[in-house]
Amino acid sequence: MVYAERPKITPSYLRAMGIPLVKGRTFTWADNDKAPLVVVVSEALVRQYWPNEDPVGRRVSIDTQNGKPVWRQIVGVVRDTKHDDLAEQVRPVIYVPLAQSPLPYLALAVRGHGDLAGLAAAVRREVTAARPDQPLFQIKTLENVVSDSLSRRRFQTLLLGLFGAVGLILAVIGIYAVMSFSVTQRRRETAIRMALGARQGQVLVNVMCQGLILVLAGTGIGIGSALALSRILSGMLYGITALDPATFTIVPALLIAVALLACYVPARRAVRVDPMVALRYE
Repeated sequence: MVYAERPKITPSYLRAMGIPLVKGRTFTWADNDKAPLVVVVSEALVRQYWPNEDPVGRRVSIDTQNGKPVWRQIVGVVRDTKHDDLAEQVRPVIYVPLAQSPLPYLALAVRGHGDLAGLAAAVRREVTAARPDQPLFQIKTLENVVSDSLSRRRFQTLLLGLFGAVGLILAVIGIYAVMSFSVTQRRRETAIRMALGARQGQVLVNVMCQGLILVLAGTGIGIGSALALSRILSGMLYGITALDPATFTIVPALLIAVALLACYVPARRAVRVDPMVALRYE
């Protein structure tokens, strides 16, 4: 017996949901309770049970009747899809014709264009016309379904973003404080250099190079920690990998740029002080 998700669908479901056919065929209205039992399977199920074979034409059993397995023929293979959450792992799926295995309740999928509010009203009107006693509830667009599935991770991402912003601000304040203290401690040295003919640009570069060493050391430690924690965070990411090259390039570059700016402000202030005033102060 094959174990997998078993959604029961009508022939139009796969087309309405945009799930492409890989091989074989999809269901038709002829696949009813009087026709041979058939199923359509996903690529994940094929990889699990027939990795190097053509599954079309094979038989599978997903349930029993009177203690004996009920066999159904595979007539097609479709692409993998995620039914509940974008972050979930792809699971094997066996699609069963609704006409061959009826349900007491249904989920209606409608594909349309234009005004979605108007489309929802039209669907409600047609269902009511066909079955006045049929309740219709939880009408949602696919965009809303996707958004709801991501709401928890969106909140987590927002919190991480806020913590990251706070960390960036604290890092900038810390670098600025350290550089200001370092420049203040070297005020006499800077004044002597300026009095002996050193140019402002030379002194400025010297001070910023010292700050750059600290920045690069901190960035290296941060990247190493991020790489170590990437596996823990991988389950919270969507659309990028835990070792996404763009993330590990752009973010450190941004941090270095911000840190250099924090170094530049106190260094610029130090080289603009008159050397004689600084020496008299000392």
